[in-house]
Amino acid sequence: FRRTKLKGCWLLGKPGHSEVATSTRLPSAPIPMSLESGQTVFAYVGDTWGGGVLASEAIRQVIEAERGRFFIDREGQAVFLNRHHLLKATTSAALIADAMAAVDYVYGAETVSQVQVRLLPRSQGSAGTILWQLDNAQLIPAASDPPVQVVARFRDDQKRPIGALAIIPPVPQLDYQGRAREDGSGPDLTSSLDVRLRQTDFSAALLEIRNRSQIDVFLQPGARLRGTPLYTGDPLFVEQVSYGSLAQYSPQALRLDLPVLDSVAQADSLARYELARRKTPRGQVRSLTLSTRQHAAPILERSLYDRVTVQEAQTGHSADYFIVAEAHTVDLGGSRHHTTWTLESADATRFWVLGQKHLNDDTVLAY
Repeated sequence: FRRTKLKGCWLLGKPGHSEVATSTRLPSAPIPMSLESGQTVFAYVGDTWGGGVLASEAIRQVIEAERGRFFIDREGQAVFLNRHHLLKATTSAALIADAMAAVDYVYGAETVSQVQVRLLPRSQGSAGTILWQLDNAQLIPAASDPPVQVVARFRDDQKRPIGALAIIPPVPQLDYQGRAREDGSGPDLTSSLDVRLRQTDFSAALLEIRNRSQIDVFLQPGARLRGTPLYTGDPLFVEQVSYGSLAQYSPQALRLDLPVLDSVAQADSLARYELARRKTPRGQVRSLTLSTRQHAAPILERSLYDRVTVQEAQTGHSADYFIVAEAHTVDLGGSRHHTTWTLESADATRFWVLGQKHLNDDTVLAY
């Protein structure tokens, strides 16, 4: 058995795992990665994340929109497969023919007659637009050290979150002013303030404000950040329906919420692709359990996203699958080892691959 790469390592904000030097340690080296290039280039990513999201949520949104796969393999390596990887993996690496310890077989469970994709259209605003504005005067103490930090979350004039494609560094007098008193009276002390962009993100910026004088200064209401905004429009829904499947089988629908997508054409292609995969009922093995006594070689040699052939005599089922998850159980004092594979049907035979299939004859275009 191998300990996971992050076992005992510090994880930000994770209860029980974020007490560095107490119960956890900093990782000694970066996690190894094997990342393919995606098939889709997204115009904007991160503008809808507001004050931030978990890294896992950020990865999930991008992977779901790409329709690729992201996982940690047996060696602790972070792996990304783009959406064409499995379509081009046409060779089975193992044959599992009966002698399974358990099989979960269903028919038509994933059939859908309607696919709906939700996307968020974007539009670019004018350069120099106000992205953030201070509502109330803020005290900046004399000789402030450490400096005062202000998180500026970008909003439009209706207070709705927006993104920023470019940010203009604050200019004294034009973008901010400092006064001796909170109500704006007294001498102009703007020259005593140093307002800098410490950090910029798509949806917010961190301002660092220093007062270099020996008296308190009030940063006045109306202090602002300007730049080029990215506006998010109302959600759009793209839908594809197979009326034949709807009439003959089931009114089941698949709904995909993909805020990273902003292209109607991409959403339409994705909906067509998913409908082609799911509109016809079929028998499917969702999972199977193997014992090392009968299948020692495939248990040890095959892992996530390997392609395998499953044959089951009782149902007369024979099809290829990809392993999308694996779980190992060792009991009876270590004398028995079972492995359960969660499977996903291999779809490559439905979609056109250059030099292998005939387009619009026995296959269709993939997304």
